[in-house]
Amino acid sequence: MDNPPSNRLRKIAAGFIVFMVFGILHTWVIFPPILRAILRSQVVLKNGTQMRDMYNALPFPLIFKVHLFNVLNPDEVMKGAKPKLQEVGPYVFEEWKVKVDQVEDLVEDTIEFTAINYFIYNQTLSNGLTGDEEITVINPLLTSLGLAINRDRPPLLPTVAAAINEIFHVPKTAFWTGKVMDLLFNGFDVDCTSEDFNSKTVCSAFDTGDIKTVAPKDDIEDMYKFALFMTANGTDAGRYKTYRGVKNIFNLGKVIEYNGEPELDIWDGDECNEIRGTESSIFPPFGAKEDGVWAFESGICRSMKLRYERPSKYRGIPTLRFHGDLEDIAADESMHCYCSDDKCPLKGTLDLFPCTEGPIVASMPHFFNGDPALLEKIDSGLVPDKDKHAIFLDFEIISGTPMSAAKRLQVNIDMMPLPEIDVMKELPEMLFPLMWIEEGADLNKTFVNMLKYQLFLGLKYQAAVKWISIIVGPIGAVTVLFLDYQKRNAEKITAVLKVSPTNGSSNDNDDHSKALSSATTQELSVEKERY
Repeated sequence: MDNPPSNRLRKIAAGFIVFMVFGILHTWVIFPPILRAILRSQVVLKNGTQMRDMYNALPFPLIFKVHLFNVLNPDEVMKGAKPKLQEVGPYVFEEWKVKVDQVEDLVEDTIEFTAINYFIYNQTLSNGLTGDEEITVINPLLTSLGLAINRDRPPLLPTVAAAINEIFHVPKTAFWTGKVMDLLFNGFDVDCTSEDFNSKTVCSAFDTGDIKTVAPKDDIEDMYKFALFMTANGTDAGRYKTYRGVKNIFNLGKVIEYNGEPELDIWDGDECNEIRGTESSIFPPFGAKEDGVWAFESGICRSMKLRYERPSKYRGIPTLRFHGDLEDIAADESMHCYCSDDKCPLKGTLDLFPCTEGPIVASMPHFFNGDPALLEKIDSGLVPDKDKHAIFLDFEIISGTPMSAAKRLQVNIDMMPLPEIDVMKELPEMLFPLMWIEEGADLNKTFVNMLKYQLFLGLKYQAAVKWISIIVGPIGAVTVLFLDYQKRNAEKITAVLKVSPTNGSSNDNDDHSKALSSATTQELSVEKERY
């Protein structure tokens, strides 16, 4: 019969085994749903929660950078030469985002809101640039008037040519020279005071408000101003309807409607018009890297997918690096709805005419990852660099938190010579770079620490329980069983040694000892087999 100490050791061994089983169950069965429940309660967009407050008005600014291309040889380009470009900038703005006029539907689990963006110039981050620097660029308004009409209504080109002479006072060049901030936000004059019929016809388009780069000048009749971001500051940036994620966490932040419509009506196919993903300020948790990250980009009228690239790390937190670019549309049949009249844009570009109604083609900065033919049209000034010019997102996928990100895009004029317009008749046929922009953010220390507290302390606790139970449980059980075996073995030997013979001769004693020895050996063998 087993003695009490042996029973205690076996109970201890059983306890170690139970501890190991508990650790395994806790790690893979018990803890994950607890973590999901905690995260779900913290990230859904319920009114009155911290996450909802952050969603309504981001408590820190995004960083918006503008890089302009100064043209060094405008006179030569007027005669068909390749442009020599000089990148100027970045001109850096703090971009504050708010969501106003909200309507919440608890049944549909949705929020409807109007997005408003505010831009504040930061001279320090701009390395001392004031915005008063003088720059020469292709005149975006003059050239766009001619190119847009040529593409959409060619018979009206003579009308536009005559209007350009009135509005721009018989221009001598297709380029504009002036202060950077006038080009970006403040605006340069557009004179529509002429009573000429052609001028009035063209200028009437400015009164509709559809051209977002033109606005009335200080209530002066028939005078306007043009700037690339004329109406971008503090105005309506679109009406969105998104999911709150309360009923289905995997729908968190996803855009259901944009400007009252469940899909776009821009491109020549349902797939290209489909709205996918969020509007970039929030993402669902518990994603899979193979699925990528989708975001709807209203500025280019399409949804974009970021694809997994590699593991990364941000401020000590493990993240996943996703990247994106403008694909080779011609090579992917499913994307041919982005083509126009069976003509697909070159690799790495997107024709935005259906989106902007202007001769604008988007690309990655410096034509990164684009068709080599794009760079062949440029004399100098463009040097593609992945680190500087690619779109990236460092993403904490469990919580759905973007840790560090940069959206980058280059704006190009789809240039071609127009014989009807004097200053454009010898311009080269090419994508003419105007500027490239970057919108990005790096999560600051305060919010990183919040994430560490809310998520990674729990994950570290889970990892500790897992490894302690997996390592300590088996080792402890084996150690205790071994000690029990040694103890029982020692007790058997001690019992044998204590036996002393009282009768018989020396030979009898020898025989008796041999018998005892044989019996003891057999008993030990049996004990070993039991273990």
